[in-house]
Amino acid sequence: MLTFYFNQWEVALAKESLADNLKRSYKYTTLGYLGYLQCQGGLASIHNARTCTREVIQEEQPASWQAQRWKDALNWWFKKPRVSGGTTQQQISILDQTCEKTLPIC
Repeated sequence: MLTFYFNQWEVALAKESLADNLKRSYKYTTLGYLGYLQCQGGLASIHNARTCTREVIQEEQPASWQAQRWKDALNWWFKKPRVSGGTTQQQISILDQTCEKTLPIC
């Protein structure tokens, strides 16, 4: 399974030519996904990003535009390192941090 590592994502996001509200949404979506990984003790992969998104959409029942924005944010997170030459094949694990609850993706 291919796992992803993008430790400078906040810097890369700040440099994107997106509206501020989209940058905020992408940031909170990414933080929600990373919180999900923390709770699951997993590695970042396309498979678990899809699982996370599906679970949050079922739970939150967002408007279709909001669900699409979450998907767009995670697509950005997975695609940006490849476009910018960042590392995409190193494994990451967030097992050492305490998790009380999965963060909602905003």
